[in-house]
Amino acid sequence: MNREKFLGIAGGIGSVLYTSCLFLLDKSLIFQPIWFWLGIIFWVLPMIPAALSPQSTIYESSMRNRLRSAFLVFVIASFIYDLFYWMLFNLIDVDLHLTLYEVSIQRTGDSLRLNAIGSATNPDDFRLSIGKTLFSFGRSLIGGFLIATVISFITDRYS
Repeated sequence: MNREKFLGIAGGIGSVLYTSCLFLLDKSLIFQPIWFWLGIIFWVLPMIPAALSPQSTIYESSMRNRLRSAFLVFVIASFIYDLFYWMLFNLIDVDLHLTLYEVSIQRTGDSLRLNAIGSATNPDDFRLSIGKTLFSFGRSLIGGFLIATVISFITDRYS
């Protein structure tokens, strides 16, 4: 197994363990923004060693290899986490969407109870389907690419 795959799997497992601990402490913690953003560390930290020692060939630029290595780590870690997150909602705790609904109402007030056209929001709208999971995964890749670009630029410039 190459270094990027190993680091991506390690980052994914780290984020799964982190989220599992939050879930076991209090289900609502996994929906709090501060805890979510702290969990991103498990995806970003493994990107740095991958960018510092990328797999390279003589014909490719160093920056390109660093970007590819860092982004691959993010893709693998994000995939593992999103798969776990889907399983958490659909296999481990099938009523977790109700906790998300309650936390969202507490955070936004009663304005969440009404959707854009004025009808009541249904708690079932907070269920996590495979389509929503894949969309979230794809959207996270955009941010991951930006993070990988910054990391590869910094490591290329200072190494």
